[in-house]
Amino acid sequence: MSFSEIIHRIEGNIDTEVRALTVGIFGSIIKMTPVDTGRAKGNWQCTIGSPANGETDTLGEGAAMSAMIGAVPRGAGKCVFLTNNLPYIKKIEYGGYSQGKYTTSKTNSDGFSIQAPAGMVRVSINRYVD
Repeated sequence: MSFSEIIHRIEGNIDTEVRALTVGIFGSIIKMTPVDTGRAKGNWQCTIGSPANGETDTLGEGAAMSAMIGAVPRGAGKCVFLTNNLPYIKKIEYGGYSQGKYTTSKTNSDGFSIQAPAGMVRVSINRYVD
């Protein structure tokens, strides 16, 4: 086997591993996003080069996962973004919903989502980094 063939094989493995890691982290974020109407899950947008602008009308995990998997590039070295521009996505990740007497069946008394009290982005990234 020539040196250039070895390099080509290594590059192919790196591309495969980077894509698998990206799909794994992004998929975990989408799956962990709490569901009320499905709008938060459906608004995860995967883009290359710069973050997405605006919101989508997509609802639910299936459509968001399919779009994300199709958008993640096959070659390593590209800057890939997973963006959710809904105005309340930060509250889902970091808490801050109304507290105390305004707590709903979807939030706890500390203002965090019951479905994702530790967020979904931080938890998903930490699963792969730790």
